[in-house]
Amino acid sequence: MNGTDNGETGVVLSGGLPESRRQSLTEQIQDVLDASMRMAELQRRIVETAVRITNHQDWTNLGGKPYLCEAGAMKAASVLPVEIYCIEKPTKTWADDENGRYYIYACEYGAKWKGGLGAVTATGTASSRDKFFSMKNGERLPLSEIDETNLIKKCATNGRHNAIVRLLGLQNLTMEEVKSFGIDTAQLKGTAYDGKKEQKQDENPEQANSGRDEIWKLLMEMNNGDAKAAGDDLEKLTAWEKDGQAHNGKRDVKWLTAKQVDWKLSEVKKRHAAWKAKQPAQQPTT
Repeated sequence: MNGTDNGETGVVLSGGLPESRRQSLTEQIQDVLDASMRMAELQRRIVETAVRITNHQDWTNLGGKPYLCEAGAMKAASVLPVEIYCIEKPTKTWADDENGRYYIYACEYGAKWKGGLGAVTATGTASSRDKFFSMKNGERLPLSEIDETNLIKKCATNGRHNAIVRLLGLQNLTMEEVKSFGIDTAQLKGTAYDGKKEQKQDENPEQANSGRDEIWKLLMEMNNGDAKAAGDDLEKLTAWEKDGQAHNGKRDVKWLTAKQVDWKLSEVKKRHAAWKAKQPAQQPTT
């Protein structure tokens, strides 16, 4: 028989491993598997608890994926045995690219389970290129006009948010999972940014898109199929003024919000009807 006894009682198996030790190894593997199963179940319960503490207003729809905002993350952390702490305060770093000079604030936050059950760290960032803070009326602001205080606050907020989301395991959830934990995903708002203003996704996208298409069709008809002229008309139609300052309108109907579509479609229809009434009557063909 191949193998060695090593002075232990029991049957000696191939490779010199006694049966008693083989059974012990099997038990150890089973213990690891059982522990993994318990950890997976615990993680699922943590995620469910965290999500159920929030509501649909704490989430946004980003490209079909649920995203928990900072307020929602803090809400979840406040009722769970979680501690959030700053490791490194926001620090400013300058950088350059083909568009010129800009700066980035970066910080590091940690989140841990009270009692020493686990901890994570995460980075928070904010940049002077952030469109929300650096763009106005479609134009980029000079660096001197950007409020750095807001960037510092956003950097810290982003760091806290990222640490909480990582610790609670909320970063890769699907819409189906969030819905199964009680969130009405149909009410989630989505956001997009065109450099002029934040736009919320339409609550009734099919109706809004139909209105956009009709506005463009009528403008094109009034301009004899000239897309540039139709864009000029749309820009004039959507221009506005506030506090004595004129603001440019939109040249593409895709940037019209649902409310703007409802408002402008009626006006375009009236203009089209007046234009139509002035057109010479078509002679019947023989």
